[in-house]
Amino acid sequence: MVRLAAVDIAAPDVVSTLTGAPLTILIIIVVASLATVIVRFLVSRTIRGLVNTKSKGLPLAPAALTTPNPRRKQRLETLRTVLNSTLTALIGAVAVLMILSTLGVDVAPLIASAGVVGIAVAFGAQSLVKDVITGGFMLIEDQYGVGDRVELGTGGGILAGGVVEEVGLRVTLIRDDDGRRWYVRNGEVLRVANATQGWSYAVVDLKVAHTSDLAAVRTTLSELTTRMRGEDLYAAIISQLEPECLVQEVTADALSLTWRVRVGADHDRTVASELRRRIVGEFAERGIDLAA
Repeated sequence: MVRLAAVDIAAPDVVSTLTGAPLTILIIIVVASLATVIVRFLVSRTIRGLVNTKSKGLPLAPAALTTPNPRRKQRLETLRTVLNSTLTALIGAVAVLMILSTLGVDVAPLIASAGVVGIAVAFGAQSLVKDVITGGFMLIEDQYGVGDRVELGTGGGILAGGVVEEVGLRVTLIRDDDGRRWYVRNGEVLRVANATQGWSYAVVDLKVAHTSDLAAVRTTLSELTTRMRGEDLYAAIISQLEPECLVQEVTADALSLTWRVRVGADHDRTVASELRRRIVGEFAERGIDLAA
C-alpha cells in the first residue's frame, strides 16, 4: 500500500513536468515555425506580385505597355532573400528569449543589454540604415540597374555619372567616361537621371550661316533622318515620331539650331554621332554653309 501511494503521489509530478516547460517550449517552437512560414509566404507573394506587375513605359511607341523587366525580377528576388533572412532571424530571436524565460532564466538583463547595445548601434549606424533603406527602395522601383548610363545627384550637384557596374543595398558602383570607378552611397542619392530607360533624345547642335534658308535646313535634316531610319541598322532604334528642330540663338553671323531625334534607350550617342558625320556631307552637297 505504501508503494502504491508513492506511485500515486509521483505520477502527478511526472505529468506536470511533461506538460509544463517542455510543452510550452514545443508550442513556442511550433508557433515560431508557423510564423516564419507565413511571413516568408507573404513576402514571396508580395515580391511575385511586384515582378508580374506591368507598368506603362515610354519606349518608341509612347502608349505601349512594357513587359516585366527580367532585371527587375532578379533585383526583387535579391530583396526577397534579404527580407526573409532578416524576418526569420527576428522571429528566431524572440522565440529563443521566450524559451529561456520558460526555463526560468531571467531574460530582463539580456533584454536591457540588447536595448543599450541597440541604441548605441542605432546612433552609430544611422547612415548605414539610411543607405540600406534607400537601396531597398531603389531595388523595388528599379530606378537603375547594371549597364545603365546614369547621373546620380544630390540636391545641389552631381555625385557621379557614367555606367552602372554594380548595385547593392548600401553602395552603387559607377564607371565614368574617364575609366574611374565611383562608389556612391545610396543614402546620398537624392535624384537619378537615367538615359537607358524607355527612350532618349539624340541631340545635334549646329550653327548655320545667318543667310541660310531655315526651311531648307529643316528639310535636309528631316530627309537625312528619314533615310537613316530606313536602314536596317537604325530601323529599330530611331522613332517614327517627327524630329524637332529648335532655334536656340540668332546672331548677326549664325543661326544656332538643335535637332532632336527620339531614339531607343542608350542609343542617343551613337545616333547623334552618325547624324553629325552625315550632316557635314549633306550640307556640302546642298550648298548649306555651316558657321563657325
